[in-house]
Amino acid sequence: EAARADLRAARFMLAERVVASLPASIDTKVGDTAFNALEGKLLVQSRLSDEVIGDVEEVFRSVVPATTRMPLRFRVMGSDKLPPNALALPNGTIVVTDSMIVHIVGKEMTFDDEAKAKLAGVLAHEIGHIEGRHSMRALARSSMTAVAAAALFGDFSTVVAGAPTLLLNMDYSRDMERNADDYAIRRLSEVGLPPVALADLFDSLERAAPGQSSLPRWMQGVGSYLSSHPATVERSNYIRRRAAELNRR
Repeated sequence: EAARADLRAARFMLAERVVASLPASIDTKVGDTAFNALEGKLLVQSRLSDEVIGDVEEVFRSVVPATTRMPLRFRVMGSDKLPPNALALPNGTIVVTDSMIVHIVGKEMTFDDEAKAKLAGVLAHEIGHIEGRHSMRALARSSMTAVAAAALFGDFSTVVAGAPTLLLNMDYSRDMERNADDYAIRRLSEVGLPPVALADLFDSLERAAPGQSSLPRWMQGVGSYLSSHPATVERSNYIRRRAAELNRR
C-alpha cells in the first residue's frame, strides 16, 4: 500500500511538471474542442429569458477579478441530461445550467440577496478552478501517457482530440476542490458577499438529491467519482469554519 501511494504521488508530481510546461494555447485548444463536443449533446441553448440570463451575467461580472490567468468566457446553457451543474473548461469557459439557476433562484426567478450570493459562490468556485488550472492538471493525471508524449514531442493532437472523453471521466482531486472553495471564500469576502452562501448551496443541493452532491455537479450521471473527493457535508462545514474565521479578523 505504501509503495502504491508513493507511485501515485510520483505520478501526480510528474503530471504537475508536464502541465507547467504546456503553453496556455493548449488549454484553449483542449477547452474549445471539449465545448464543441458537448454543445448540442449534453449542453443545449438556454431556455431562460434574456432578462434572467442578463441577471445571471451581472452576478458573474460581480465576482470576476480585475485580472485573471486567462480570459474568461461565460455561458448559460440548458441540459436535459444533467442535474444542476456548473463547470469550468480549460479554455476559460464557465458554464452554468438552467437547472442550477432555477435551483438557486426558484421558479419565480427571484434574484434576492441570498440567491445572488449563492450564485456568486458557485461561479467564483469555477473561476477558482480556472485560476488553478485544475482541468488541465486533472486531465494530465487521468491520461499521463498522452499528455507526457505531447509535451515531449510537441504533438498535442491526441490530447486535443480526446479532450471531451477525458473531461467526462476525470475528477478534481480533494486538494483542487478545497483550493477552489478557498478561492470562492476569498472572492466572496472581497466583493462583500457572505462566503457561507456557498455552504448553504451545497446543503440545498444535498437535500434535493441526497448522496449525489458529493460528486462534481457537471459529472453526475456522466463521469466517474474518485474516493478522494470530499463529501458535501465536509465541504459545507469547512466553508462555514473559514467564513467564521474571516468574520473574526
